Amino acid sequence: MAQTRQPWTTSRVQGTPEPPRPFVLTNAFPKLKFREPIEITAFPASDRLVLAEHGGRIVSFPDKPDVGQTDLFADMKALNPAIQEVFSVAFHPKFAENRYVYIWYILASDLPDGTHVSRFKVRETNPPTVDLQSEFPLITWLSGGHNGGCLRFAKDGTLFISTGDAAPPDPPDFRNTGQDISDLLSSILRIDVDHPSAGRNYSIPSDNPFIRTPNARPEVYAYGLRNPWRMSVDSLNGDLWVADVGWELWEMVYRVQKG
Repeated sequence: MAQTRQPWTTSRVQGTPEPPRPFVLTNAFPKLKFREPIEITAFPASDRLVLAEHGGRIVSFPDKPDVGQTDLFADMKALNPAIQEVFSVAFHPKFAENRYVYIWYILASDLPDGTHVSRFKVRETNPPTVDLQSEFPLITWLSGGHNGGCLRFAKDGTLFISTGDAAPPDPPDFRNTGQDISDLLSSILRIDVDHPSAGRNYSIPSDNPFIRTPNARPEVYAYGLRNPWRMSVDSLNGDLWVADVGWELWEMVYRVQKG
């Protein structure tokens, strides 16, 4: 004899066969068109946004829903036609004083110095534009399929840089670099961009965790990642949150701590 089933009356599922989406997407700038937009950030002390397109074009525009056109901020291919990708843009915390912007760009894959982070000055024009001739190369490393991709300033003014394993998606980490701190790959780097020293265009913060570890790159702040794609620094407590590209079914979000 079949058992009597208790009626299920507490379901919050609506619709069939799937529940409604938890978020509703709206077009923030319906009059604008972008090609592979990869990062958007606020232009300091203004109502403008700066948006980077994957192919190397960076634009700015007022943060208004009825804005009808963008203004060219930088065309990275005008700096070097060999540039294939742009990943990230970050403004210096003291931008109002120094007009510095940091741009992450990539040349061809599998080059020992194919991934670049450089500093540029922004002209005092309206709309603002980058002076590409002001490039100050900061740091380079091996390029590949997984290049990481994010620049974020910490609350103390140091710069976080996320790096990937410089490998294609399959097989995962064939270089076995995820646990190797003798290189810059598969890591979160932390550098001081304001005080170049020791023949570098930056210096190493004295409290970086591996600064006295034999054979370690002192820039490494945390390691063991695969392709840390985007980061966010909590504006209140300084916590570093990192979204890391996973493998097959899994993606990861970490609260990253030193070491």
